Amino acid sequence: MPQSTKQIKIKISSVKSIKKITRSMQMISAVKMQKSVKLVAMSKAYSAAANEILEELKSLEKVSHPFFAVATDSAEEIAEEDTQSNVELLLFLSSNRGLSGSFNSNLLKVATAYLKTAQQDKNTQFKVIAVGKNAAKFAKRNNLELIALYDKINENPTFAEARIIALPILDLFNSKTISKVTLISTDYVSSFTQTARSKQLLPIDLKSNEVNQEAQENIVQKGIAPILEPNPEDLLNYLLPKLLETQIYQAILESAAAEHSSRMVAMKNATDSATDIIGSLTLEFNKSRQASITKELAEIVSGADSLDLAFA
Repeated sequence: MPQSTKQIKIKISSVKSIKKITRSMQMISAVKMQKSVKLVAMSKAYSAAANEILEELKSLEKVSHPFFAVATDSAEEIAEEDTQSNVELLLFLSSNRGLSGSFNSNLLKVATAYLKTAQQDKNTQFKVIAVGKNAAKFAKRNNLELIALYDKINENPTFAEARIIALPILDLFNSKTISKVTLISTDYVSSFTQTARSKQLLPIDLKSNEVNQEAQENIVQKGIAPILEPNPEDLLNYLLPKLLETQIYQAILESAAAEHSSRMVAMKNATDSATDIIGSLTLEFNKSRQASITKELAEIVSGADSLDLAFA
C-alpha cells in the first residue's frame, strides 16, 4: 500500500535524527580511539622489551619458578600435581556498552570455543575476573563463578589500574587457589581490524614460543649465559610479577583501542546506511508527491470537462 507524503516525511525526520546521533558517536569514538592508539604505541616498546626479557629467562637452563610450567615425568611429580588445585581463572576483557560492531560478539565466540574445549576435562573448575559488564554476563550465562568485576576502568587505562587487577591474580596463583590463568581479550591491529584471542598467562609455558628456542641456540653458540644477580630466585620473584602486570596492562590498552575503533567503524556504517535510507525515502517522497499532483491535475481537468458538457 503506497505511503502518504506525511508518513514519508515523518520517517525521513526520524532517520535524520538517528543519523545525527550515529555521526556524533562516530566522531567521539574516533577521538577516543586516537588517544588509545597513542597509549598502545607508547607502551608497545616497553611491553616488547618485557617479553624479550621473559623469553631470555625461559631460555636459561636450571632456572625454576612456580610461574614456570614444567613437564612432569616422574610419578612423584604427577602425584604432587594431582594434589594441587585444578581451578582455572579466566581474565576476560570486554566492554561495558554495546553499539560496538562485532567487538563483543567476536570475544564471546572465542570465549565460548575456549570454554567448550577446556570443559572436556570435567575435573576443572572455572573462576572469572571480568573487566567490563559483557564479560560478567558471559560468566552468569555459563554458570561460572564471578570473583571480581571491574566495570569502571578509565577509557585511557593506567598501569595502576592494571596492577589492581593483577595483584589478586598473583595472590590466588601463589596460594595455589588456582592452577592456571587464561586471558581472553582483543588485540588492536588497525582501525578496521581487531583480533579476539585467548592466551595462557600462568603458568608460563617454557616451550610455547619459538623465540625461546632461538634464544637458547644463541646462548649455546656464543657460549655465554646471562648472570642473574643477586640470585635467580630473588630476581624471578621480583621480575615475573612485573612482567605479568605489563602483559595485563598491554592487553587492557589493546582492548580499549580495539573497542573504540570497532565502535567508530560501526557508527560510520550506521551513518552511511542512514544516508542511503534518507536518499531512498526522499526519492519515494518525490514520486508520491508527483503522483498526488498528477492525480489532482487529472481531477481538475476531469471537472472542467464535466462543466463544459453541462453548459454545452
